[in-house]
Amino acid sequence: MDSSATQQFCYFLSFTVTLTCFVVKVPQILSIVQSKSCKGVSLSSLILEECGYSVMLTYNFAKEYPFSAYSEYPFLVLQGIPFI
Repeated sequence: MDSSATQQFCYFLSFTVTLTCFVVKVPQILSIVQSKSCKGVSLSSLILEECGYSVMLTYNFAKEYPFSAYSEYPFLVLQGIPFI
């Protein structure tokens, strides 16, 4: 693979991961909204997950990595907030 094809493939993978992370929690959010209950959802696991995503987001931002390298984290953080 030449460098141009490799770079295009990396952009495709980055876009695919970001798109997947954008919709990963939508079914769970819809289920909670329809049932009007968060029964069965562990608060401690949600907080731990949010902390992990927030740390990774902050680290990548502080190191000034390109946004495309960590663009999935803002979506994951925003999707987790309604659960808490």
